Amino acid sequence: STTCRTCTFAGLGRVCASGCGSTMAAARWALALRAARLPVSARLAFGRYAVVNRPVSQLTSQVRCFANVGDVVEVVVTDLGAESITEGTLVEYSVAVGDSVSKDQAIAVIETDKVSVEAKSAYSGKVLELLQELESNVVLNQALIKLEVGEVSASAAPAEPAGQAEAAAPQQAAPQEAPPATTGTSPFAAGLRAAQEQRRRAASGEAPAAPAASAAPVADGRPMPRSVVPGSREEHRVPLTPIRKRIATRLKETQNTMALLTSFNEVDMSNALALQKEYSELFEKTHGVRLTITSLVAKAMAAAAHEVPAINNFIMDESNEVLKREYVDISVNVPGPDGDAVVVLRDVEKQSLEQVEKTLHELSQRVADGSLAIEDMVGGTIAVQDFGPVGALVGMPILTPPQSVAVAIHAIKDRAVMVDGKMEIRPQMYVTIGYDHRLVDGREAATFLVSVKEKLQDPRRLVLNL
Repeated sequence: STTCRTCTFAGLGRVCASGCGSTMAAARWALALRAARLPVSARLAFGRYAVVNRPVSQLTSQVRCFANVGDVVEVVVTDLGAESITEGTLVEYSVAVGDSVSKDQAIAVIETDKVSVEAKSAYSGKVLELLQELESNVVLNQALIKLEVGEVSASAAPAEPAGQAEAAAPQQAAPQEAPPATTGTSPFAAGLRAAQEQRRRAASGEAPAAPAASAAPVADGRPMPRSVVPGSREEHRVPLTPIRKRIATRLKETQNTMALLTSFNEVDMSNALALQKEYSELFEKTHGVRLTITSLVAKAMAAAAHEVPAINNFIMDESNEVLKREYVDISVNVPGPDGDAVVVLRDVEKQSLEQVEKTLHELSQRVADGSLAIEDMVGGTIAVQDFGPVGALVGMPILTPPQSVAVAIHAIKDRAVMVDGKMEIRPQMYVTIGYDHRLVDGREAATFLVSVKEKLQDPRRLVLNL
């Protein structure tokens, strides 16, 4: 400890904790922190907040992450999306050397075996150095950039051209072009918005946006985009991403462990489509979300799972036990700018169609803006995989633990079918079920699929619990 020269208070810190306001012996304070071998951020924290009457060995739990203006600090990886994730691959830097960054601004994109996350800066200031190579492995608390702490002035932002503010007013009613990615916006988020804009233009029949002029090469440590000549026979290798590597591992584990079987059926969607057409507008006006076929399928599966409980169970190979669940969480694939993402609808059996649609809408928004969390994607007991948007007529669903059953729905097509002895054109949809035959018998799988079929063919059954 050190002693205040004014009131003789014994403690450790720059400012006397007794309240006299005097400055304590800075030399002894600095030597004590060096002796503790604390990181730079810890020493800076103690420089502002005194910790008194504590042994130096206990001070690491008191660290506060802040620094004074002019200090040079290292910004580290503080979060990878979940406590179980400890490492990932650095796939992109969102800032360059010399850029000004603000607190909580995204500085890099790290891809783990479960999700891509944005690393954010704990300080405002100027980037001095990028400390890691792209495609390198990074772990928690590993430094990403070196930063000189300081205030970010308004002049650091790109200046608005003269006359643009006046011209913007009459154009507010017109559709706006997607803004180009700036230093303050991560390329990860900018890419999501660009893909959404591209889909909007394609749906509305607008001409594609003109490509932005390529910027001049800069020596900021970021690799330049690879130019590929159309029709060339060039080939190159790229590292397998952690997510794709994890998917490959899980699929192979499923194939090696489970006894996979598939069953097929066909659903007449006339009544479901008529219900959607008749009440879609009123449903959206009342509840603020659209009525979709996905919610009807989810409710039908949840109701059928209670009729055939084995569908909702799972074999725990490590302990040779069967996990029996009294709830139904359904995994649903949602299209996103970077491909489909799997989200989980919790307690579907307890929710109304309105609640299912609102939950699905909220999760879809998170997929679109890249804010999906690990908790939104794990824990499904049954999966529904929608191949309809890509026009697939029939396919086999993919099982992933901890699920024993997955149902695939497909494109709805008009086909000739026999109804009461007469041939009619009806909107038909094939449904398939993949199941682990070690736990689910063929009779149970077929019974479950037929129950789902009957509820979709007559949606009134969902209301009457039939």
